[in-house]
Amino acid sequence: PTTIGNLARLRKLGLYAMKLSGSIPTSIGKLTRLELLYLDSNELDGWIPSELGRLSHLKDLNLHNNFLVGTVPNELSLLLKLKRFWVSNNLLSGIFPS
Repeated sequence: PTTIGNLARLRKLGLYAMKLSGSIPTSIGKLTRLELLYLDSNELDGWIPSELGRLSHLKDLNLHNNFLVGTVPNELSLLLKLKRFWVSNNLLSGIFPS
């Protein structure tokens, strides 16, 4: 839900294998303290929101095994603390931004 952006102090969000569908809400970009985001093994579709580039504390981002399309947004290259990024088993194209 779009109201997830109201959880401003959240540091870890693990919603993996929960049969979630629809697109990733852009309001996740408001979770600026988030360090771990696991949305893998769901039925999420649409684009990876560029707003995820605002998550400056993010260390792990797992979007593996969904139905995401398009390219990885350039804004994700701003995630300087990102150590692990999983996006395999989606419908993505293009190259990872440097």
